[in-house]
Amino acid sequence: MNHYRTYSARELADDPYFRKWVLEPDDISDHFWQEFLKAYPSREEALIVAYEMVRSVIETPPLHPLSQEEKAELKLRIYQHLNLPESHRTFVRRPGAMRQRRLWVGIAASVAITGLFALWLVLANNSGHVVTYSAAIGESRQIWLPDSTLIVLHANSTVTYPEDFKREVNLQGEAYFEVTHRNGMPFKVHAGQMGVTVLGTEFHIKARGAEPEVALVSGKVRVGVLGEEENSMVLAPGEKAQLSGRTGKLVRSEADTRLYTAMAQGKWFFDKASLGEIAALIHDYYGMNVVFMNERQRSLTMSAVIPLTDVETFANVIARTMDCRIRLTGDKLIIEDLH
Repeated sequence: MNHYRTYSARELADDPYFRKWVLEPDDISDHFWQEFLKAYPSREEALIVAYEMVRSVIETPPLHPLSQEEKAELKLRIYQHLNLPESHRTFVRRPGAMRQRRLWVGIAASVAITGLFALWLVLANNSGHVVTYSAAIGESRQIWLPDSTLIVLHANSTVTYPEDFKREVNLQGEAYFEVTHRNGMPFKVHAGQMGVTVLGTEFHIKARGAEPEVALVSGKVRVGVLGEEENSMVLAPGEKAQLSGRTGKLVRSEADTRLYTAMAQGKWFFDKASLGEIAALIHDYYGMNVVFMNERQRSLTMSAVIPLTDVETFANVIARTMDCRIRLTGDKLIIEDLH
């Protein structure tokens, strides 16, 4: 069961066991997917989309996008079929709940973006199905696109593109891209307010909050703000463009890209990084909130190369390096002085 928790909607729809359950359900498969949804309620979106993908093959697809009522009815029908109690029917969300999730988009490219992609609306679009890949909190996965572009998708991230792939993707969360060069066929990444056009390169996009940024590792990219043609710039390797939350304009500066390239290789790279900066990375990658019992700790710095492992191992390395005590309580990581 565990391996299904990392499957995208497309991977679920292509899985023989999942397809058999949708088309020929029985008590055993019903029980399996019932337990799966209880164990991994966060995967409900992918399961519902995959279910509709499989059903659309044998049923006439709707001419228009499903209404909110139709979506809720389909979700409810699946849960009723699985005989799940009301307490487990978690997918009926308050309006706007999806928009409240913050995700990254990123490296070569590492990319970050606010909001959960509206899978249902895209799926029902007449242009066809979308291909979706996701990485759960605390994990990374490699994805090869049809044009041989490599994506290392980082924790809590999603990449989507039409089944009719045309070198254009939507990225939510954080990822590392090694883009394959194709003459006359630029590669494009959409990340919230920002868009990146690439000919063949590696770059990092962090689209978190009001000041998203793009850092170029190698090659050449044009960074722009959607709907503002004049608000764009071409980056050289080692440069980054950040969208100012105050002025709404892109600002160019130097960037240390070693952190992003190290992440693509399964490592954390810190060069005199402050605990405050590291705390932000812990929140983004592991979903943990860092609490400082002494505000002085935020400015302490460390230099190290640490494997991308579980948060407990990461916390132990920080504690030994920074001579402090770290406690994990629920979704909080509390940093205390030793003395």
